[in-house]
Amino acid sequence: MDLQQLIELLRSGVRVVIAMTLGGAIAAFAVSSLLPTTFEGRASLIAPTMASTYAEVAESRPVLEHVIAGLGLTVTADELDENVDALPSQTSALLVITARDPVATRAADIANAIADRLVELAPEISGSSAAAQQALQDDLATVQREITRTEAAIGVLAAQPELTPEDRALLAAHHSQLASLLTLRVSLQNAVLSYAQTVVTVLAPAAPPTQPSSPKVVLATIAGGFAGLVIGLGLVLIPPFVRTGSLGGRPSGEAR
Repeated sequence: MDLQQLIELLRSGVRVVIAMTLGGAIAAFAVSSLLPTTFEGRASLIAPTMASTYAEVAESRPVLEHVIAGLGLTVTADELDENVDALPSQTSALLVITARDPVATRAADIANAIADRLVELAPEISGSSAAAQQALQDDLATVQREITRTEAAIGVLAAQPELTPEDRALLAAHHSQLASLLTLRVSLQNAVLSYAQTVVTVLAPAAPPTQPSSPKVVLATIAGGFAGLVIGLGLVLIPPFVRTGSLGGRPSGEAR
């Protein structure tokens, strides 16, 4: 079969191709329009360490049951688990909680409730204590005040035109104390930073989605139309090719 014959064949079968394309698009539109609507709520968290562990905890039964009780949901933990995903990033400290629900606001509420529960459990999971972290912050603030006071005392003595032996001794003591305080401040800052790396914080709470995540009616309609187009072309082209032996078989009149 040459090109001219192929063009003529397509012209003669154009109605079949168009009918199958439209039929596939209409069928896909009808089916997808009847599917239940689902919305996705997404909450993003920062988990500097143990992101994979937090992801597992997010989908654990105790957390899901806590969310069900808190929101008054009428589903079981297993049913909720099927509609919740916790995915840690492989390249950053980001952890994304995704919840699916037929109601947009409830999808966001579920994602936020799981995120908030992870923040509450973070000290227990990481082995850190919120009270200990606060104590470190208080100690750091106290040391900073002492540094400021000592630096001010050094400044007063250094501004004097002449220093007595007692003033020189006091100035040396202040310098020694300042050096110790600066060293202690570095140690406390490192400790605070270490604790901060175990804390999970909400980067972006989930907002009620304005568009459903499924069904994707437009995409399904396009895919259905494309499938119908392929089927229509097959109905038009394959039978003549088979009859002429263009698909690798013998022509119908060829002797065996």
